[in-house]
Amino acid sequence: DELRIKIDIEGSEFLVLEEMLQNFKHWTCLKEIWVEWHERYMRDFNPYLSRLDIEKKFAEKNITIVEWH
Repeated sequence: DELRIKIDIEGSEFLVLEEMLQNFKHWTCLKEIWVEWHERYMRDFNPYLSRLDIEKKFAEKNITIVEWH
């Protein structure tokens, strides 16, 4: 079986995805994460670079991040 997740959490997606990466060993069936990014709520960091880093880390685990609007 394959798992897909859709995330729309108004600015907390960066924190939640980073937490998921730290605890990923239990998510072997996860194949895609659909994310609605809310950079406008984030301050004092570059969300574009953070997104690229998050996407790269998930890609290394064969998980695709899909931008959802």
